[in-house]
Amino acid sequence: MRLTVTPIGAKGRTASAVAASVVGYLDSPSVDLGVGLLAQRLPDASLPVEYYADSVEGPGRWLGAGAESLGLVGVVDPAEFQRVLEGRHPHTGERLSTAQGSSQRQHLAVGTAASHTDGGEAFYTLPDVARLLGLPRRDIAALVEEGALATLTAPVGVVVTDSEVERHLALSAHPVSASDVAAHGGPHDMLSVQDAARLLHVTSRYVRRVCANFINDAAHDTTSLACGVDPADQRGSYRIRRDDLATFAATREPPVARIGYDVTLTVEKSVAIATMLGPPDLQARFLQAFTVANTTAISHLERHAAGARHRGRHIDTTGLTVASYLHATSRALDP
Repeated sequence: MRLTVTPIGAKGRTASAVAASVVGYLDSPSVDLGVGLLAQRLPDASLPVEYYADSVEGPGRWLGAGAESLGLVGVVDPAEFQRVLEGRHPHTGERLSTAQGSSQRQHLAVGTAASHTDGGEAFYTLPDVARLLGLPRRDIAALVEEGALATLTAPVGVVVTDSEVERHLALSAHPVSASDVAAHGGPHDMLSVQDAARLLHVTSRYVRRVCANFINDAAHDTTSLACGVDPADQRGSYRIRRDDLATFAATREPPVARIGYDVTLTVEKSVAIATMLGPPDLQARFLQAFTVANTTAISHLERHAAGARHRGRHIDTTGLTVASYLHATSRALDP
């Protein structure tokens, strides 16, 4: 088999939105694998989802020690698959990782729900919200004070609903336009780092970094934000003109939400054609061989490539969590 690995993600969208698209693309009506299926229906090239709904698709199945540790065995349930891609527990929906940062997977093991509504929606305390959004506590406090972050009072104190967290994640994923920045004041207004961060829906740390790039780098490319240093501030705080911030917003690349990897295992064309043209009993034997080969390949990857990093250091993992689907054709509709 040939192996290709492609990161799954998209710009300007949240991890949840990308996950929903992937699950909608992959999930198809269940088809029991059996003899003669390859000859029963040819995929319609005009439908993009046909790659994931071709004649031997059927339901996906869970593979990997990571899936087993989460209680994911057998047929892939689309709702559970989407939660996994979102970085949530497949059964409880608890956030196991945030959706913030260039990979939208920066902080691990955060977001433990403080409580739940009667309908089952999670509440998070403000410290947990800060970790989920990747923002300093003072920025969260400012958002609450301005009324930009809706809060409720619960027995554990001030809390934020999961849907409100998701709303702010969508704001940070969606690129802010120059007109959005300009609409809030005059072009020569001088803004603080915190003001600029709130307008762009990014972290203060990010704004300081792109300001430092401008001060220290003569190139002044799209990774730098034109700014000056406040002479009255002994700490040398940056000050940004609104029109410079608008120019930066117009050229800034939105973050990419990376939610997983598409690992494709492809047999040689001669084997595929023999399967496609063979009699039903031979097709069934080939399909069984593909299943065994796929499971073997995933096990090999799990032994040699299942690792992670946290704060720059290697950490062990339970294993891979894999939703495996079988296709009769490539994306080009070749066998």
